[in-house]
Amino acid sequence: MGNANEIESFLLESIRLEKVGDLLPALDQASLALQQAENDQLQEYFLKAHTRIAWLLMVLGRYRDALTHAEWVLERSRATPEVVDALIVKATCLSETNQLNQAEPLLQRAVDIGRFIQYKQGLIHGLHNLANSILLIRGKFSLALAAMEEAQQIAEDLGEKHWGLPTLKAYVYQITGDRVKLRQALDELVPFAHPGTRLAGMYYYLWSRLALDEGDLTQAEEYLRLTIRIASQTGIPHLQVWGRIANSLFFRLKNESASAHGWADNAVVQAQQTGSDHLLGQALIERAQVEWLQGDLEQTEKTLLEALHRLKNLRADYDVAVAGFLLCCFY
Repeated sequence: MGNANEIESFLLESIRLEKVGDLLPALDQASLALQQAENDQLQEYFLKAHTRIAWLLMVLGRYRDALTHAEWVLERSRATPEVVDALIVKATCLSETNQLNQAEPLLQRAVDIGRFIQYKQGLIHGLHNLANSILLIRGKFSLALAAMEEAQQIAEDLGEKHWGLPTLKAYVYQITGDRVKLRQALDELVPFAHPGTRLAGMYYYLWSRLALDEGDLTQAEEYLRLTIRIASQTGIPHLQVWGRIANSLFFRLKNESASAHGWADNAVVQAQQTGSDHLLGQALIERAQVEWLQGDLEQTEKTLLEALHRLKNLRADYDVAVAGFLLCCFY
């Protein structure tokens, strides 16, 4: 029993560390839990530890490794909380590597099992990832917000506050240009944006985009500096790419095309490393606008066509519309 308690303490500490943004130490604690479970041959904790490691690897963008641990769980269990979490991990990894058609039914299955076994935390995570990893990418903003609102309600029923809804609302309102609602959503996000965490990075990124939209380059520069610093510290793939795209836009607005090109190129490289065509398509759209600013019309067309090709394959309707509109203006 003592060894089981030790494993539980490792897992609880891993969860605590994740909540405050210390992802690598959280992974270390989960790995210690797995090692202890293997030493003591405590089968129940094999599932818990593998699931926890899979979840953290997914958050860190290490999708291949995350899939290995998730598959291990799925091969050995059925309607359990660990299976719900493993399905979410597998689906999210598939989504982030351009396999949305395969990911969507897995997330729906995770939600269904979560409801059936009354695993409320899994249900929250399933709805959250369905909103972010499928519906948001495909430009189905209203459906994404509805799924996240359900997750929020379940969290409130458990007496918890969840960061998913204000983050999603802020992101949607930023790209659709509703600055009043964006400010309200950012205010709601403040309690979750603990210093140095990925949510703080997202908070600063969204503020930087608002400042850029309003032409406040001084404020935008400060927010972008904080965004890139946290992106580098946490290694979160989306933050790495979006921060670089925003920096490119910042220098485009200053008419400093060489600096903008450097950031846009780096955004493309970062996106390629993630394996996500959605992020790559967004980075290519930004680089095309820099190339257009520099008068490289042949390359502008090529870049926009590549962005369209990648985004159409994902059915990323909003980003397809942006790239298509730019190409129409270009022609």
